[in-house]
Amino acid sequence: QQIQTVAQQVQNQVKELAHISPNIAPDVNVAVGQVKAQLNASVYGASEVSGQLAAQFPTDLAGMTAEKYHALQTQWTQQYREALVENRQLENRVVQNMSQTNTQIEQIVQASNAAPGETTAVQAHNDLMAVLSRELSELNTLKLARSRAKADRLARQQSENGYGQAQRDKVRAGWDNPPKPTT
Repeated sequence: QQIQTVAQQVQNQVKELAHISPNIAPDVNVAVGQVKAQLNASVYGASEVSGQLAAQFPTDLAGMTAEKYHALQTQWTQQYREALVENRQLENRVVQNMSQTNTQIEQIVQASNAAPGETTAVQAHNDLMAVLSRELSELNTLKLARSRAKADRLARQQSENGYGQAQRDKVRAGWDNPPKPTT
């Protein structure tokens, strides 16, 4: 009789879950995998970030020619533009997914409200958590992209300050002990 009771409980749970569409909730593993692939394809995949920043944005620019400095400025501007483009692409993707997310949440809430039993309500809760996990993943991606743009901008400012200091030091060289005037 215990076996029949357990079998009946399983059948009831299957009936409760039958009306929930498996297509409502996103596949969180796929969503997180897409975000991870996008991050790995960009600067975030680098293993040695500090060395990468030091090479791109040197702080000791003593002896650097104006031509080399202007070439670096052009490179920095291009890198910053790429970071901004990446930011906008990520923002566009998040905005495009908003209507899909809203639809998924509405469907999950409707399924939960129509749930004849506890198992279905728990499944709807799990589906909502999956949607929220994907949203959180997208928000973290945006945060990382914005952080990269800010780091590039600050590193560029530091390099520009280093070049300015090197130029001041070059002009001020010998001020402490100027040569005697010639007659």
